[in-house]
Amino acid sequence: VSTCLVEALGVSWRHGMYHFQEYLVDYDEFINTHMWMNAGCVGFDPYYIGLDFKRRQYWDKTGAYVRKWCPELRNLPDSVDLPEAERGIGTFHHDCLYEPWGNPDALMKEAGVVLGETYPHRICDERKARSRFFSKHQQRRRSQLPPDSMTDERGRDMVSLGKGGKKIAMFTPRAFLWRK
Repeated sequence: VSTCLVEALGVSWRHGMYHFQEYLVDYDEFINTHMWMNAGCVGFDPYYIGLDFKRRQYWDKTGAYVRKWCPELRNLPDSVDLPEAERGIGTFHHDCLYEPWGNPDALMKEAGVVLGETYPHRICDERKARSRFFSKHQQRRRSQLPPDSMTDERGRDMVSLGKGGKKIAMFTPRAFLWRK
């Protein structure tokens, strides 16, 4: 939810935080706030970033989750190999359940799936939206942070440990490393 809302749709992480504050049955102020700050890439250690359907193999290997909660997709195969369109050579592995908008028309028809009727259209191109999100975030960082005092030679964020002036490098996702 948070990745789609913040990265793909460009909604402020605060809106998600307030919504979950109101509706979560097991609401915890600190966990909710921290998780939504991570989604917005603010604060320390935004450890997971990205809309990545390719990670499906880690959490839904058989497609059982999608088939249970999106029954309109239950007749689709897990995946198909499609011709590689850009170069016209070879094939690529396409995930039919997690990216149904990229399925061949004949496959969709055979499974009884009609985008916009039996299953909603894709609301955005997540790869382009993610690219825009990271570009904006990088621009914001560059305009607000002096690179030599806030990052180390590898581009990682630095945090002061107090009055002694000692700093330590924080985990910084690759997309946010300060490129000098």
